[in-house]
Amino acid sequence: MSNWSVHKAFEKATKDHHPTLSDSPVIHLYGEYEHIPIEAWEAALIKTANFVERWGTDYLPLFERAECELNNSRKQLRSLQKARSIAKGDFSIIEPLSRQQGYFIEP
Repeated sequence: MSNWSVHKAFEKATKDHHPTLSDSPVIHLYGEYEHIPIEAWEAALIKTANFVERWGTDYLPLFERAECELNNSRKQLRSLQKARSIAKGDFSIIEPLSRQQGYFIEP
């Protein structure tokens, strides 16, 4: 489904449930390869939690998607920070050799 279709479907769903709702959500559409900031995912998680609370479990998949994307974004940021540290010569964050099932595994 394209961004436009998702946007229109979301508008229709919220309008159909609450046509007089004055605090309708503000939707920012990001491009396919545009980075979505963690703050945007945090805001989406809060908004979708409110949708679930107000309008029921039909909106639970939106909440779950926002939560998953927020976790992925945080994990990516940690990996990026780790990579930058290693590139700058900080090798202290690399795990030493570990033993797994009797074999040495290099990081």
